[in-house]
Amino acid sequence: MLDESNRVLQDMSVLRCDARFGYYGMFATLPLRTAVITCNAYDPKSFRLALRRSFHTSTTLTSFIRTLDFPDSELFTFEEICFLMQIQQPFLPRSRQQLETDRQELTHEARHGTRIFKSHVRILLKALSFWELRHDEKWEEWRDALTAAFMEERRRKQVSPEMNDEPHRLPRREYVPRSHRPLNTTLMRDMQVLKTQDYEAIDDNEHRRWNLMRHG
Repeated sequence: MLDESNRVLQDMSVLRCDARFGYYGMFATLPLRTAVITCNAYDPKSFRLALRRSFHTSTTLTSFIRTLDFPDSELFTFEEICFLMQIQQPFLPRSRQQLETDRQELTHEARHGTRIFKSHVRILLKALSFWELRHDEKWEEWRDALTAAFMEERRRKQVSPEMNDEPHRLPRREYVPRSHRPLNTTLMRDMQVLKTQDYEAIDDNEHRRWNLMRHG
């Protein structure tokens, strides 16, 4: 039996859930993810991190989620949302046999708890039932809504905060060979480039994931 007070074991359980059953978490939170992006208060990554750091007890985040309008918003508790938002594997439709196999595996874990926390199993079984209830009817609609929200988010990021008639042009600077530049200036410039590339990679990660889901 796993000790659910152990944070290391908790993280391992989440990773196992993500690797094996992450598609249930992704589907269960599609409407919420869309609502979060649309309201423009958080980006997807910062929202997930905020939930993860809340340790399931954040009055601010609970109140924020209650202000959002999305389908089945009352179905999952705040604690369940915190967990489901951490597992997000892309997926294809699953057959009845695949659903039953997943349910049997989760039921076994619920009895023995050798690899996954029982509290996580309980949430996953609820998400599996939600899949059975909504997937066939809502999958394409919710997928397209999330894709549209991502596209609008990208458009917002590309729009300049100040619209001028003429683009702002920086004055030309005389070229100075790298070997003649002050060392600290060179290092700072290189670090800034790496930092910008890292941020761009993070922003593009969500879009790559959803491109896999749309064309997978």
